[in-house]
Formats: sequence, structure tokens, C-alpha cells
Amino acid sequence: MSANTVTARQGDTISSIAYRVGGNSRGMVEQLLALNPGLCRLPALLPMGTVIKMPAPKKQAAPVLPAVNLWD
Repeated sequence: MSANTVTARQGDTISSIAYRVGGNSRGMVEQLLALNPGLCRLPALLPMGTVIKMPAPKKQAAPVLPAVNLWD
């Protein structure tokens, strides 16, 4: 199994996997369906052991916080 794959567990849905792995299912479900064309033909509760390709993780830049000078 590759680092960019996930194996479905009992009771998993595409949305639950997207949330568990990505922390958010918004937009991730569409990405998973695009990467795994046959996934949409499976039942909503995925069969246990279904291997799902995951998108490459996005690198998030650290937020830039404004500096505060207390003596100005």
C-alpha cells in the first residue's frame, strides 16, 4: 500500500474518509471521486478493504501574524 492510499474500514463512506484523513470533507470528496473513477459505482457504505487513492497533501504556509510593539 502506498503512502497516498487509504483502505476503507467497516462503515466507511467517501465523506467519512475525506473527513478522517483530510480534516474536512469540503472539496475533498470531489477530489477522491476524480482520483478513483470506479468509486462512484460502489455503495454508499464502502466495502471493507477498498483501497482509495488520496490526493497529495497540500503544504500550508504558516500564518503571518502582525508584530505588536507595546511601547509605541
